[in-house]
Amino acid sequence: MREEAPFATFTSSKTPDALAACMSEAWTMQDRWPMTPDVRINPIAGGKQVMIYNSQSMAPDVFADITTDSSLTKISYYAKHRQAYKQTFAELTQGCL
Repeated sequence: MREEAPFATFTSSKTPDALAACMSEAWTMQDRWPMTPDVRINPIAGGKQVMIYNSQSMAPDVFADITTDSSLTKISYYAKHRQAYKQTFAELTQGCL
């Protein structure tokens, strides 16, 4: 997914830890899908990554890299295939900013 530009980018004054916690809860508790997604938080250089893991393909369907440069936190949101994944979880991410 990183070979293409992110589907969406956001900025926030919140820390990567606070954003990752909020996004994880929002993505898990969403009511737009009939299933509860397997949401995981992983450490990455300079921040956190939140992903929806697909156990069938053994790869993420959606992930967001959350990094900071000391003044602002940047969220780079990536999603593959279904437009619904792209739009739904990007909208949920915006609620955490």
